[in-house]
Amino acid sequence: PPPGATHAPPNENIAVAVAGLGSQTSTRVDAAMYEHGPEALGYPGRRVYRFSYRSPDGPRGHAPYTRTDTFGDITIAAGRLAELLARIARRHPGRAVDLIAHSQGGVVARTFLSMSARSWDPRLPRVEHLVTFATPHSGAPLAGGVEGLDNETFTGGFVLDGLSHWARRGGPVPDPRSVAVSQLSPDSALVNWMATEDVSFGTRVLALGTPNDLVVPADRSLWRGKPGHIVPPAGIWGHDEIVASPIAQALARNFLSDGAPACSSGWDLWGPRVGRFVGWLESKLSWAYAHAEKALGGLFGPAGKVAVDTLHRARAGRLIRSSKAYRWDEAEPADGGQDPSTN
Repeated sequence: PPPGATHAPPNENIAVAVAGLGSQTSTRVDAAMYEHGPEALGYPGRRVYRFSYRSPDGPRGHAPYTRTDTFGDITIAAGRLAELLARIARRHPGRAVDLIAHSQGGVVARTFLSMSARSWDPRLPRVEHLVTFATPHSGAPLAGGVEGLDNETFTGGFVLDGLSHWARRGGPVPDPRSVAVSQLSPDSALVNWMATEDVSFGTRVLALGTPNDLVVPADRSLWRGKPGHIVPPAGIWGHDEIVASPIAQALARNFLSDGAPACSSGWDLWGPRVGRFVGWLESKLSWAYAHAEKALGGLFGPAGKVAVDTLHRARAGRLIRSSKAYRWDEAEPADGGQDPSTN
């Protein structure tokens, strides 16, 4: 049944909500997970904490943060989540925690759990459940397309620079030049590392996605080897709307209540197929952009076409990328590339 049909909480645990990339709580709350979070699942407000990308030093462990705070290193964010959980353990000794995350927030939570599985910390509470909404467990194709625009096009680098400048000044778009976006790429070191790790012993996981999500295609929202469901299309674009989806909330509440596994539906079969098609289209964006450049150069006659072809051969986009600041993904691992937390 929809969570709104009952006022009883799903369990007696503490709920910690983790919002995603581009969220904010400074001037106003602009975060799907904090607007339709654990309270919508039945948790009383006194048992709900909200993660801050800036710091756990604030009322109820939350310092208001801006969009740009979400663009930083995800492993550092995972460390801040550990600090928040340690404070919760001191305030509620012996209580277990449920992590409920949206989009990049799920990667933050998963990184924390993977790091905790390697080095147990007695200060941290036991995490009983993890529910992720539209989390790119195997990376986001749009994030991976940034390198293609840099390497395979001439003007793509300038477009990325413009979007980065806009995002850093409060624009409603993620910064394509940020560390977080590079880490969310399907072939990033962090995503590859997560694929080799598991969560702490005893933590149960549920991953939810929707087929009309263009930010995190449905197949990318599933976690290989863990329970997951694709819910019917939520809203127009799906990525933020899934958090408020009655069906997604009902599945999450049933899982958090340790109910019987939910039955599969046609969306569980066709949703990932739609997601793979969406991801394939997104992986071709840099190719389409490069051909559009060539076509535009052709409008200026042979000279324009020669100029564009020459610029492509020079791979000016690569020169633009190489001039950028040192990125986490390009760091040499301290132990052979096994654990990004050591970089």
